[in-house]
Amino acid sequence: RELVRLVEDMAQETIASIHLMDDTGTRIQHGAAPSLPDEYNQALHGTVIGPLAGSCGTAAFRGRPVFVADIETDPLWEPYRDLARSQGLRACWSFPIMASDGHVLGTAAVYYRQPRTADPAVVDLVSRVAHVAAIAIEGRRLDQRAVALSERTEANREDERTHIARELHDQLGQSLTALKLEIAWLNRRLSGDVAVERRLEAM
Repeated sequence: RELVRLVEDMAQETIASIHLMDDTGTRIQHGAAPSLPDEYNQALHGTVIGPLAGSCGTAAFRGRPVFVADIETDPLWEPYRDLARSQGLRACWSFPIMASDGHVLGTAAVYYRQPRTADPAVVDLVSRVAHVAAIAIEGRRLDQRAVALSERTEANREDERTHIARELHDQLGQSLTALKLEIAWLNRRLSGDVAVERRLEAM
């Protein structure tokens, strides 16, 4: 949201948004677009990327920026033209958010309410924002992986402690059983020896 607000503050008349790729890498999900209506954001949430998937879905599919100067006439927006028209959106430039290994993490986009060709200053701004977003997304994912790894490590340790405790319990049980058998044998032995001594004394 902070990055989106930054774009809107620095580039007048823009409506900015950020989408994130889902885990399958085939759909875009709503990330941040506070200046767009919720119904619009929800309508685009989960849409499949492809060669004719609006500006963001196409940018994510191609892995490179897509500049639509007029949504009313551009074929990329055919599936979503009525949706954009209902919100008064006429132009949209979208930039893929690229991970360090080259795969797409999401998109950063700017909308206009009038047809608009690409402005070099805005292109540079949103390109930089996409780069910062990539760093933030990758950093968050690394943190999540570290937490998950820590949790798995602790779970493995707990499993190991449980396994060791179970083995010790089993070994202790076996040792106690053996000890009881030995004590019983000794008792029988001692009882037998006493009986023999008494018979000898009786003779």
